[in-house]
Amino acid sequence: MKRTKSDRMDHIPDVYVADSGDYYGEETYYKDGETASCGDILLFCFKRSFLSWMSLIGYLSFFIASAYGYFFGITLLVAAVEVFAGCQIGSLLEQVSNPVICVLIGILVASITQSSSATSAVMSLLVGDAITIKQGIYIAMGSNLGNTVTNSMLVLGHIMNKGELERVVAGVSVNDFFLFFGLFVFVPLEAASGMLYHLSGTLVPQDLTEGYNWTGFTDKYITPLVKRIIIPNKFLISDIVAGNVESCNSVYPVTCEDGVKTYDTCDFGTIMCNNNTGSCPFLFGESDRPKVDLGSSAMAITIALVIIAACLFCMIKVIRKMLIETPVEVIVSVTNINGYLSMLFGCLVTALIGNSSLTESLLNPFLSSGVVELEQMLPWSLGCNIGMAVVIVIQSVFSGRTAYFHVALANLFFIVFSTVLWYPLPYLRKFVLHSSLVLGIITRKWRIVSLLHLLLAFFGFPLILLQIMTLLQSENAGPKVGGILCLIIIGIIVIPTLAWWHFGSGKSRFIRFFEGSNVQSVYYEDDDNSSISESENGEETTIEGGSSVGGYEVRYKEEKKESAPKGILRNRTGDVNVFGRDKATQQRSGKRLRKTKGKEESNTNACCQAVENCGVGA
Repeated sequence: MKRTKSDRMDHIPDVYVADSGDYYGEETYYKDGETASCGDILLFCFKRSFLSWMSLIGYLSFFIASAYGYFFGITLLVAAVEVFAGCQIGSLLEQVSNPVICVLIGILVASITQSSSATSAVMSLLVGDAITIKQGIYIAMGSNLGNTVTNSMLVLGHIMNKGELERVVAGVSVNDFFLFFGLFVFVPLEAASGMLYHLSGTLVPQDLTEGYNWTGFTDKYITPLVKRIIIPNKFLISDIVAGNVESCNSVYPVTCEDGVKTYDTCDFGTIMCNNNTGSCPFLFGESDRPKVDLGSSAMAITIALVIIAACLFCMIKVIRKMLIETPVEVIVSVTNINGYLSMLFGCLVTALIGNSSLTESLLNPFLSSGVVELEQMLPWSLGCNIGMAVVIVIQSVFSGRTAYFHVALANLFFIVFSTVLWYPLPYLRKFVLHSSLVLGIITRKWRIVSLLHLLLAFFGFPLILLQIMTLLQSENAGPKVGGILCLIIIGIIVIPTLAWWHFGSGKSRFIRFFEGSNVQSVYYEDDDNSSISESENGEETTIEGGSSVGGYEVRYKEEKKESAPKGILRNRTGDVNVFGRDKATQQRSGKRLRKTKGKEESNTNACCQAVENCGVGA
């Protein structure tokens, strides 16, 4: 029996959303490929029934609670890992010498502590004393790359779904490649000219006065709760580097006077008490060996990982539930933000939260659902980098230490100059975007690559290069020759591989092996109507409606199949979920946004008509 009009509208949450096949007439609804106007988006968002409002408030409340738990889990994980590896961090910082070693140590220290802010806190105690300002600048530059390890670790939560894993790996690694390319350019430039050192030095005053301490959302509302569980002893790391403490074992056993656990009555190992309140955390206790504190930190790491996994799961479920009932036109318009504006938002949000790892990882659920695109993730990540560098500069200004301020200012210049170099020009920007896209495609086929990327990029390769550089600094001829041979072997592997990829058949073989018949998988940046596929003969040819360069055919799609914004990942074919909709759901769902412009209705809101011309027209 044919359904009546009222029956067909019962399942629709808003009168401004209807099935694409509804007999109101196709001209009253947005067609495929159209962008919704600002007025229609506002009507969809605010013209709701009471039950719809209650449902939306419930979803948002649950998402905010899950996000807070997610932030808490990451902050607890950072503190626990710093306790677990505190002694190793001190040993690493004792090896500072030439620029390359300092950069590698910065990567390793930030990767271990999973926070550039934690590395900065240690640096504030060492720069100018145990570490020179120039060494501190190189360590700070490397710590920016190590700071992204948290995001790469959280990627593993999507390993069960290859579509989600591809999108998240590509979106998260875009910041890794950007910082790697930045280090590749500016570390040799700084070593040769001292540009960052001299430029920042001109802005450093002779004296700084201690004063206001900038505290973001994390320090104000999350860190106090974490300090009730565990507090890493940052002073122990600085004492090891400065030579005041021989090793971690020398500070044990940890005892408290008369068994009273306070900051003034207890000795500290790798876990300490709160120097502001005097109270001790839950996992602090008297111990005679480091293994007791290691066991406590391992328990905190386990608890943190469980909290992160549970909250991430809840956030993804809420996002998908909200997106599945949202017309694609609304999502397209809302997420179509200018890159520089996205960069500004990322900078401001990071400054307010006070932790770039939290700000970047907050978008992981949106990446997995296809809401945030690869091209949108890059400027957001760059803004987070700048925002974190600005926060560290503000903290250093009021620390009273001019050497620390000098290093923080040089690090800010490094981030800004790298952004200016690699982002504005599309030709250079595509190196970052396509590198992360390639990693995502490989991870989709071999999911274990996501784990290998985490282990090798942040720990394996830096440790190997650090050992090679140590061999080169040896006074004996044998180790030095061994280091030179290692560099020659690396060059023999890397240089021909890059030449094969850029000038040989590397790209074509990659497309054939990983993509097969999926010829529309790799896209030129900012060009949603073109795709790169391999020419049959591998030679330069020209075809109707397109062109070919270097054996890669630029094929123009005849028409769009659905309303979707430009994007590298969204336009990849296959069973990729788009906006929380799997392939089957996309075929069933025909929800369209209803147009109000030009339609005569007695109940039309004049205010809504006025905002239709706000700049996001169809």
